[in-house]
Amino acid sequence: MTESIDRRAFIQQGAAAGIGLGIWPRLSSPGGRRAPSDTVAVAVMGVNSRGDVLAEGFAAADGAEVAYVCDVDSRAVAGTISTVSEFQQRRADGITDFRRALDDQAV
Repeated sequence: MTESIDRRAFIQQGAAAGIGLGIWPRLSSPGGRRAPSDTVAVAVMGVNSRGDVLAEGFAAADGAEVAYVCDVDSRAVAGTISTVSEFQQRRADGITDFRRALDDQAV
């Protein structure tokens, strides 16, 4: 017998599992430093409102960093870069053309 699950419950369970298990591995070395290859670089596009919150989440996450902040509104880009800078050492690049982020093999 198959169990039916609605969309909302599926999303809640998936989000809880991702948070509980950790989307990125929490690897530690004897010096407490992480190898650069253990860090996921992301580009966040469309950072007015919800995008800013997502960028902050990635910047604060263990094993992730925001490499690019992309939006056509330069004020939104500047605000999100400021937010992200509170959580990570690397300064995110502000761009208006998302293709530039897609061309970066590290992202």
